[in-house]
Amino acid sequence: MPRAPHAEQVPLDPAAVGIHSAGVHPTRSHNLLLVFAAVTMVSGCSHCAPDSPSPTPPEAQGPALPDASATLPPAAQPASCAVSSVTSAKPAHRFGHTTSRLGTRLLTVGGYVEHEGERCLVAATLDSVLPAGTLSEGRWGHTATAVEGRLLVAGGSRDDPELSPPRLAAAGWYDGSWVPAPQPAGRAWHSAVLWEHSVVLVGGRAGDSSSSSVEALDRGAAAWAALPDLPVPAFGAAVAALPAQLVVSGGAQGHGCGSDCAKDCYADEDCRRAAFCNRMSFCQSGQPGTWALTTPEGKWERLPVTSGAGATATVSGELIVVAGGYADGEASGEVWGIRGSSARKLATIVPRFHHTATALPAGRIVFAGGELLAPCTDPDCDRPMRVATTSVEVLDVATGTVSRAAPLQYARTGHTAALDIDGSILVIGGTDTDGRPAPSERLKF
Repeated sequence: MPRAPHAEQVPLDPAAVGIHSAGVHPTRSHNLLLVFAAVTMVSGCSHCAPDSPSPTPPEAQGPALPDASATLPPAAQPASCAVSSVTSAKPAHRFGHTTSRLGTRLLTVGGYVEHEGERCLVAATLDSVLPAGTLSEGRWGHTATAVEGRLLVAGGSRDDPELSPPRLAAAGWYDGSWVPAPQPAGRAWHSAVLWEHSVVLVGGRAGDSSSSSVEALDRGAAAWAALPDLPVPAFGAAVAALPAQLVVSGGAQGHGCGSDCAKDCYADEDCRRAAFCNRMSFCQSGQPGTWALTTPEGKWERLPVTSGAGATATVSGELIVVAGGYADGEASGEVWGIRGSSARKLATIVPRFHHTATALPAGRIVFAGGELLAPCTDPDCDRPMRVATTSVEVLDVATGTVSRAAPLQYARTGHTAALDIDGSILVIGGTDTDGRPAPSERLKF
């Protein structure tokens, strides 16, 4: 009988990110705590989840997205990214960032750091965390896609999350320096994937609405091409691609709720009924559908796969594996395998959302962290709480066997997880249930 996998955590210098033996240092500004707390609150209850079906989004079709290059002022000159001068030397203090492999390095790009979008890139290797470069402008809620030795960084918000609508960041290539790229429609909290030879951007938030827009940038193209719109608007969807199939699963729908999330969003009847405010001053509800596109000129096909906000989609061999999600007040633990137009349930994990899914060699996938639903401890609450978790599970895709691994050292949601060159998984950033930043750590199997 094979042994259950074991995960060994190696924190990346917790002292350097303000962590002491009692946990995360509690000193944070009032405004940032307000924003973090807004992630997991509904009216009258901290961390409570909706207990009624999600309302129909006010827009039937995603609006046209603005051209980011036409609305942004010239970017300021990049600040120094020396290790002694920037918060990027402390990669744990962020969310809304990306982590991507570029050659032998893992690059953490942007994220929300100390009240603004981060402009510095961070290279996290086995032994060090060092500044690696500078973006044209700070951003979070963007995407970064590796293409032939370069990163295409697209979109994202340049502003504090309490500012609505946010200013949107432009796209550019990074291969050691920043080079402007063709500009897609402006968007934040979208998804991106490399499909065939094209980078595809899916959905997102534009202004105060979620979007159904899908665009592709082919290798060497001078402009983005429109693909068929999503059947429903969504942002933060799980996306994955095989040579003849693009899958979009879950995500969220919603609308803006004003410049002060803690006040205006909870007074919004749609939000109070069945959704929650998130880090973007955005009233959101889970979108449970899963859709597939086989050619850029084709039509989206609905697949019988349960999903929702915070689901993941991962390629494992010839399958696209969709797991977890949150919709209609419930968290899902279902894991589905998709091949072509067919889908089958592979396994069941701990119901979770806003977790990460990382493919390992030999057909295994590691599910780490995220949020769970738990009984509410607030006397004014009669619905489940959304709480960050340390849970780690490993799925053997071929057999459908799920094994528990050693837990994360720090509960977290909104983090990234990437496979490093030694086979370990580097987990960066995110926050705990109360919005406090979580230190980076490594999982070894």
